[in-house]
Amino acid sequence: MATEAQMRRIVENAIGLAPNALDNALEVGQTLTDKIQTAAMGGIVGMPTFSGKEDKDVNDWIRQFEVAFMVSGRTEGNIGGGICRQNKANVAITYLGIALQWYNEEKERVAANLVNWCDHNDDRNLKSKLINRFTREDVKRRKILSFLFL
Repeated sequence: MATEAQMRRIVENAIGLAPNALDNALEVGQTLTDKIQTAAMGGIVGMPTFSGKEDKDVNDWIRQFEVAFMVSGRTEGNIGGGICRQNKANVAITYLGIALQWYNEEKERVAANLVNWCDHNDDRNLKSKLINRFTREDVKRRKILSFLFL
């Protein structure tokens, strides 16, 4: 039978928490489930969800998410030592809000999970797909014009 400390390590590893994230004693009124959820959020507690609505700038949300993720101390989860960060993509998915419907449709369309979070464009790159799908038209036009008049 595993000790309490061993069980904490197992839970931390299973849900991708930083080492020793579950070591502190429970606060008054806090359940173990509350503690695990708080630790699993990795400090991104106040992170806004991305709705995908037209008045929202996906690029602003991505910058906010990347800063919050970095501050959280969570591992990015490189796949095979490469530059694509699977754990970062998985955390981002939990903050898609209403845009999660788009994610599920896109996942079915490409018949694969969007599991990467990197700067190159491929069918499994969530960051790139979000930018392509949700960048507002006025932002796209401004970007095109800036390239034309360099």
